[in-house]
Amino acid sequence: RGDAATTQLVKDVRPGSDSSDIAELITFGAYVYFVANDGAAGQELWRTDGTAVNTTPFTDIYPGLSGAEPFDLTIVGSRLFFVANDGVHGAELWSTDGTLSGTALVKDINATPAGSDLHYLTAVAGRLYFVANDSSSGWELWTSDGTSAGTTRVKDIYPGINSAYPEHLTAVNDLLYFSADDGVHGHELWVTDGTLAGTRLVKDIDAGVTGSYPEWLTAVNNRLYFSADDGTHNYELWVSDGSAAGTYMVKDIFVGSDGGYPYLITHLAEGTILFAALRDDPTG
Repeated sequence: RGDAATTQLVKDVRPGSDSSDIAELITFGAYVYFVANDGAAGQELWRTDGTAVNTTPFTDIYPGLSGAEPFDLTIVGSRLFFVANDGVHGAELWSTDGTLSGTALVKDINATPAGSDLHYLTAVAGRLYFVANDSSSGWELWTSDGTSAGTTRVKDIYPGINSAYPEHLTAVNDLLYFSADDGVHGHELWVTDGTLAGTRLVKDIDAGVTGSYPEWLTAVNNRLYFSADDGTHNYELWVSDGSAAGTYMVKDIFVGSDGGYPYLITHLAEGTILFAALRDDPTG
């Protein structure tokens, strides 16, 4: 009920004074899945239904004390995706349907023990998007439908072994927005519908190779709000509808070249934008 009388320890996952370092709690099916270290198997995937007896290790992906160290637990449809290291393939993409037999490595993207260093797992329109390094094209944007064959690079944004370093993956309806460097425009705002043809630069906000480094990407009422530096106003609040013309600075909050540095961008249910920023005022 959320009161003191009903708040209690579910289970002492790692008995003694050492912490089990619980992280990544997510509801999937009838259970809450999480990552924990019981002191015997290292950091592995666990699950609970809220009772002590049913709070148990789900699978031991990396047998022994090391632990698979799962992270970025993300639900897409009927599967739970996550990054884990089985001690053979390095950190790679895994998924589960909630059964042991349905828990497996999705694809060995980087066929070396180093792994592909996946991160930014994001669900969009029934697919998973993430950033990975396959060792031949650097860190680029990838997508997966949960099968090995359906786990592919979306686009080599920065061609060759160079990395585009996509960041801040954010879903707006059926589109994915992110920041990336194509080697020409610097880190700028990009968008994709999951296809090669539909993956494009939205706008070169800071014209040239420097880049505007968009951050704090936030979806609000079919549009994207973010903080960016256009090279003149420093970091200010911007908005985009996915088109170049519809991508513009909302307000020069701190007038001049200092910038308002909007951050912690969020919104209320009715679409009102809330954020923290510096302002051109002696009180800060």
